[in-house]
Parts: sequence; C-alpha cells; structure tokens
Amino acid sequence: MKVRHVLKAIFALSVTLTAVGLYCHGAARPKPGAKGSREESESTDLWTAAQLVQPADFVKEISAAGGSKPLVICVGFDFLYQSAHIPGAVLYGPGREESGIKALENAAKAWPHHREIVLYCGCCPMKQCPNLRPAFQSLQGMGFTHLRVLDLEHDFRQDWLQKGLVVEKGSAK
Repeated sequence: MKVRHVLKAIFALSVTLTAVGLYCHGAARPKPGAKGSREESESTDLWTAAQLVQPADFVKEISAAGGSKPLVICVGFDFLYQSAHIPGAVLYGPGREESGIKALENAAKAWPHHREIVLYCGCCPMKQCPNLRPAFQSLQGMGFTHLRVLDLEHDFRQDWLQKGLVVEKGSAK
C-alpha cells in the first residue's frame, strides 16, 4: 500500500515538473547551436566545469558523517520545493524574480564569503533554467568564493527523484 502512495506522489510531481518546464520555456526545444540551446548556453554559463557537482556525488557529500556541510539553496519555485527538495535545502524564491534575489541577498549578508554554497533549481533542463544564473551571479557579485551548482541536466524529477535519491517534503519554515 505504501508503494502505491509513493508512486502516486512521484507521478504527481512528474506532471507538475513537466508543466513547469512547459510554462518556463514553451513546448519547443531550440535547435542545436541556436540561441537558448545547450551548446549556446554552455558558452554563457557563469560557472566553470569544476563548479558543477553531480547528484550522486552530492548525496555522498551531504550524507557523510562529520565535517561541515555546504549550504544548499533551492532557487526554484515554492510548490516544487514543497513537493520534494534536497534535505536541508533552503528556499529563497525563484532566482528569476526580483523578490527571490532580494531574499537571497538579504540572507547572504550574514554568511561568510568563504562559505560552501550549492545552488540548484530543477524546474527544467539546467541549461535553460531561468533561476540559476541570476542567483549565481548575485552571490558571485557579493564576493562568495565557494559557489557550486548541482548539475541537474534534465530536471529534479529525472536527475534526482527517479534515481531514488533522498528528499524532504514540505516547508522548512
């Protein structure tokens, strides 16, 4: 019986994430090399390959005993965060909205600039995400030197949930 509820929840989240992806970027995908394509956006990413962290590696990092853990920041949408998020992640709002960036910047004023920070969204393919780049650019501009981005190539559902990686649900407030 429990498996049925989990499958229903995963299906509901899958439908929601698909709808968000369509909402954020339309149903059509750009042609390779076209403006907005994976190839084009790779050249415009603000982070380096060394600043990307893979989901499986990140789970090991946040699950390891002892040591300091990075601050995990979700820069996506509230309803997606409520559905499922990385354990310990904090939501400040979508990075594409001024209110999300303001909330992030206000909180960041209290953090040391050498603090390990990992940003993620997962609403849609990372290379098309409207939330990651503004948040990364904002924190980088504030002088944070240990920024990383969770590499969710497709979306949170496909690259995290469907792989059975650990999540929390609901609000951390």
